[in-house]
Amino acid sequence: MMEKMSELTGRIGKTFGAGDVVFQQGDTGDTMYIIHTGTLAVIRETEGTGTVVARLNPGDFVGEMALVDQEPRSATVKAIEEATLVPITRSFLLKHSAKDTRFVLNLMESLSARLERVDEMLKWRFAESGPPAGPADGPPGDEPRSAAFLKSFSASLDPAALIRVNQGDIIFRTGDAGDVMYIILDGEVHVSQEEGGQRFVQARFGRGHFFGEMALVSGRPRVATAIAAAPSVLMPLTRETFLQKVQTDPEVALHTVQILIVRLRRSLQMLD
Repeated sequence: MMEKMSELTGRIGKTFGAGDVVFQQGDTGDTMYIIHTGTLAVIRETEGTGTVVARLNPGDFVGEMALVDQEPRSATVKAIEEATLVPITRSFLLKHSAKDTRFVLNLMESLSARLERVDEMLKWRFAESGPPAGPADGPPGDEPRSAAFLKSFSASLDPAALIRVNQGDIIFRTGDAGDVMYIILDGEVHVSQEEGGQRFVQARFGRGHFFGEMALVSGRPRVATAIAAAPSVLMPLTRETFLQKVQTDPEVALHTVQILIVRLRRSLQMLD
């Protein structure tokens, strides 16, 4: 990721001096930022008092919800020391994805890796009782993006390649090798981890959602177990097929990144 960021920094990078404000809480933004060098402070302002809630380092990103909606910024971000940031807007993502599919995979990997870290924290917090039950169709507000994502692949469906599973079937286990992600055409899938004999359900996904995306970007063994919670029809998607689709339809990249961002935001809200 950082190698790719070096290339982008030379083209579109922005430098902020120590104490400079990247964006202010309450601002409307259309840009997320990836940190190439330096450190940023995330400051939540309440009743005139600012509290540092996070410090971000090279490789981290901030302001990612700007790629999803136009809601006001939820915090102020300042440079603790001189920092170079790579700004990513929706239009840049759409334009750049078709030209350089590695960029999409790098961004997916960063988002998925951060999701993994947050899910690990949630696993310990909800080890006994489990997290609050979420809707089967995924995070609130995600339905339009999921529908658009599914529609993008509808024309290229190969009925012979679809996988049909029964309720309770294990699609993959923690530790399995993986080289495909799955799109849910029908049904429901729960992705979970186990700790001390207790099963922690990280996410509940329904029609139009995808899971197992880290197999496309990292090559690492599966970090969770996926189980069909209802009879389901799945479309397996290889890295090659996904990237070919991104090249012909860059909006696939935008919808993929947006869905991952919404998932991340929901997980972070559960930690609050």
